[in-house]
Amino acid sequence: MNLHVLPQLANVPIHLVEPKLVIDILNPVASKGSLGTVKRLCRNINEVMRLAVASGLIEVNYLADITKLFAAPKKTNMATITPDRLPELMQALNNASALFS
Repeated sequence: MNLHVLPQLANVPIHLVEPKLVIDILNPVASKGSLGTVKRLCRNINEVMRLAVASGLIEVNYLADITKLFAAPKKTNMATITPDRLPELMQALNNASALFS
């Protein structure tokens, strides 16, 4: 938020924050491929907008579905080894720890 959103929205009254404005802010982040960052930014922006609705500052959160305008980040699995290679890993860890003892 501090890096991408707040520099451009800090002085904008909450009732003037519209989808086009937020999309223009998030597009450069998305075009860099930082889709996880875009998803988190959308979530945080929406939380602010929900609080604004709840406190009566705005009537409607027009940004509720803005996340759907951006591609979802690709999920990647963590690297793993097969169970039969576990003894090999344990031996390598043991050898590595012996080097630093």
